[in-house]
Amino acid sequence: MSSGTGSGPAGSIDLSSSAVHVWRFRTDVAEHERSSADALLSPEERDRAERRRTSDARTEFTVARATLRRLLSLYTGLAPERLTFAYSPSGKPAIARSAAISFSLSHADGIALVAIARAAVGVDVETLRPRPRAARIAARFLGDTVSRHLFSLPETERTLAFHRAWTQHEAYVKAVGGELFAFVTPLAFHWPWPTAPVLITAHDGVIWSATACDAGAGRIATVVACGTVDSVVEREVSFFGDAG
Repeated sequence: MSSGTGSGPAGSIDLSSSAVHVWRFRTDVAEHERSSADALLSPEERDRAERRRTSDARTEFTVARATLRRLLSLYTGLAPERLTFAYSPSGKPAIARSAAISFSLSHADGIALVAIARAAVGVDVETLRPRPRAARIAARFLGDTVSRHLFSLPETERTLAFHRAWTQHEAYVKAVGGELFAFVTPLAFHWPWPTAPVLITAHDGVIWSATACDAGAGRIATVVACGTVDSVVEREVSFFGDAG
């Protein structure tokens, strides 16, 4: 993953129709850095942050949303604090009154990813850990075909494969704007995971590209975008403190 601060002028980043940009950053910043992030949020976002149960969770949400705003400003030319979001009935966010770019945000245990594309896009990051209920989860949400495939693998591969399948599914759900725990037909799953973006045809005939992302040691991440993706450009960014 190449490194960059993303500090160029607003609207300065070009994004082709067949590319996906994925930005990685830390959310576990020092407490005093949270106030500068908080200043960029809307009242509704601040209220959502305050509803988090712990200080760490509030900081994670605040830094993630503020960084999202800073990144989107580089693509739209709008000041971060002036961006407004609209939400679908399932909660999928979009820039209000603009269909030029699509974005997705995911964070877990101090790391966050933002995916930005011209086409519908979703990203998911998960911490890699044993899943005692993996078989039940896979059968319920990933479908019989994917579930059987996962559990035909050697046990040494199964945990990694499950997380890859799960992040692919959740990223796809985000991209289509569905609800994770509602019925969304999962995409086919390929293992071993290919080194290049894999093209998958969904049940409705739409083609999607699934690509593994670098989320750091101990984490698994996948980005899913509609159509054929020629390049996935990954960068690190830090707007608040020394977190990046």
